[in-house]
Amino acid sequence: MEAEQKDIEVKATVTEFFYERVKSAVQKQTASLSETSEWYAVNLLSRYAATYDSGGEANELDLEKTPVCIAYYELLKQPLLQKIKGYKAIGDFTLFTSGFFSDSLMLKPYDIDYYMAFGIKSYGTLAYIYNAGYWDKTQKELFIELTREFRTMVDIFADVREQTDIESQGGLLRLYERWVKTQSRRDEALLKAQGIMPNQDINLAIFH
Repeated sequence: MEAEQKDIEVKATVTEFFYERVKSAVQKQTASLSETSEWYAVNLLSRYAATYDSGGEANELDLEKTPVCIAYYELLKQPLLQKIKGYKAIGDFTLFTSGFFSDSLMLKPYDIDYYMAFGIKSYGTLAYIYNAGYWDKTQKELFIELTREFRTMVDIFADVREQTDIESQGGLLRLYERWVKTQSRRDEALLKAQGIMPNQDINLAIFH
């Protein structure tokens, strides 16, 4: 009983931690999100934090090992309820990864735009499923908003993440490369704060 109580307290603390930071990030980005989407972000961050602390998997598809594109198209053969769980897992995974680990994605075969594309596609598919089935209207509206505001949500997740290495030239290069791919307003503001005016045609060699 005591262990259960401690677990509840830890979960409450983690949720409060992310709630404050998500609200702050939303205000900083001047984003217009519904309360439902804000809480979705808070709960997603809390779930991933708890999962990584315990050394477990944050989703049933094991997307750390299975390429997102394969997982997505494999779901086409699955029953409806399995599709719903799967597309949600892909959307959540790509949102979290794009926001929290965008720098590391620069070194991988699948870049941040790849993850963002499948995140948008997955949440969009969920919105279509909920709309076509005349199911829970709240769920339909949630996934419509997550599809439409996916890039904004990535910025919010990136803002929640502790920022490091922005001042170094290597950090600026990664920041600029990310902006070129995502056109993130947040990244644009960070670049301007460093005295760099974003320009798609800039020669990135100047950072080396």
